[in-house]
Amino acid sequence: MRVLLSSHPNIYITHEPWFYVWLGLCPQNMSGDEFLSAYFRTFSFRWLRLNPSDVTRGLPSPLPRGSVHLGFREIMKLKAAAFGRRHWGEKTPGHLDHMTEIFRDFPDARVIVMVRDPRTTVDSTRRMVWGSQSDLANSLAYVRGLKNATGFRDRVLSVKLEELRQDPEREMRRVLDFVEEPWEDAVLDHVTNNPDPLDMPPVPWLQTATEPLRDVDTRLHAMDPDRVRLIETVCRASMRRYGYEPTELRTVSGSVRTWLRLAAEVPETARHVWRFTRRFQALRNPALWDSPMARYGYLFEGLNPAWWAENEGFVFPTPPELPRPGAVPLRRGEQAER
Repeated sequence: MRVLLSSHPNIYITHEPWFYVWLGLCPQNMSGDEFLSAYFRTFSFRWLRLNPSDVTRGLPSPLPRGSVHLGFREIMKLKAAAFGRRHWGEKTPGHLDHMTEIFRDFPDARVIVMVRDPRTTVDSTRRMVWGSQSDLANSLAYVRGLKNATGFRDRVLSVKLEELRQDPEREMRRVLDFVEEPWEDAVLDHVTNNPDPLDMPPVPWLQTATEPLRDVDTRLHAMDPDRVRLIETVCRASMRRYGYEPTELRTVSGSVRTWLRLAAEVPETARHVWRFTRRFQALRNPALWDSPMARYGYLFEGLNPAWWAENEGFVFPTPPELPRPGAVPLRRGEQAER
């Protein structure tokens, strides 16, 4: 959805700044200037390839903590302006935890929430570096994420991935109407019209966003029936809310068997949650935000041992260095000076 929207000549959606994630980790007594100084050192900002001085140039000085979102606005505006776009936004999955703050700081914001069948979502998450081998853990994460998106009424539009795949034009017309932008055929060819294919860390799970849309996901048909029943049990309310019907399986797992499987996955779920929480809690010290422990690799290392076993030798890319003071910003296609 980020790349589809960025293919529109009026819109640019910035890739995962994690702004409110980092803001939620910093001490409450930090000023806006102190937070931005620390944030500029994070991998999230460095992958945006912006010059901090360009961000702070138009901000009040000193910058109060309550106005720190003005820095976020400047980041999005700068990214959009680099490609001649008038309207801007961003995509950060973790911002689902910060919807209240986002609507407080941007009262006119419109949020698009991508929804996917929980069964295929959980199965996909199992194969991600941040996921778990526990379907229970991944199901609970699914439920929690969508729950955070409810309660904001007409400011949030839910788009089902399956419907986007089946009829891209119908769904993208609905999205553009929601954000009050005119229709453009360009959004139906994001592979050609993506303005900046390099605007993301070069890791495989992000690069797939630049590939053509698949019209069918056959993953569900290959799943173990016991796993399907477990996911459907945990995600029952979400499935009902978004119109996903229970699967008619040849082998129907009984409720006792499903609950026994749920109980068996509790220890791995607890381990995953504990390790994930511990990693992020360690980052409550902004002095560590540019240290090795604040990089992708450290944050996700050990969360999903099976992923690391299957991807032996994988090394997370190092984010770009911050531009030197007074450096001329790079434009698309130019090579960074080493």
